[in-house]
Amino acid sequence: MIFGWLRRRRRKKLLAKPFPGAWRAHLESLAFYRLLDADERRRLEGIARVLMAEKSWEGCGGLTITDEMRVVISAQAALLLLEIEHDYFDDVSSILVFPTSYETPFETHVGDGIVGEGYTHHGEAWYRGPIVLAWDIARHGPIDPRDGHNLVLHEFAHH
Repeated sequence: MIFGWLRRRRRKKLLAKPFPGAWRAHLESLAFYRLLDADERRRLEGIARVLMAEKSWEGCGGLTITDEMRVVISAQAALLLLEIEHDYFDDVSSILVFPTSYETPFETHVGDGIVGEGYTHHGEAWYRGPIVLAWDIARHGPIDPRDGHNLVLHEFAHH
């Protein structure tokens, strides 16, 4: 109970700050952001700001996390929450970002032989755990909405 009060207080202070112009420039490159009215943009920016602040962001495969990555990914996730009551994806502990698609090691056995080794991923969502994303795919989704693919929406929708 007390932790909820502290969290709400921290979020209120965070949301009272103006959204940085450099971050907004990243948002303006996203097709869906340009379609939102002023109130929707303000609310989306607030949700994205909380996600950026509260999630643990980790670069994988040598990738260094940038503000652009955090803003673009958070804004897409925020779009899913824009018109609903939500908890800022509290079950998502961290967001792991690879530069591109990544392989997970596994072996598929049939009889005495190994049929396949490894599996290429663009992203994953772990129950009560991290979201894992390939940055090149995550960045492309909101730029060309006509392609019908959005990795960030897909993985966050699992949560």
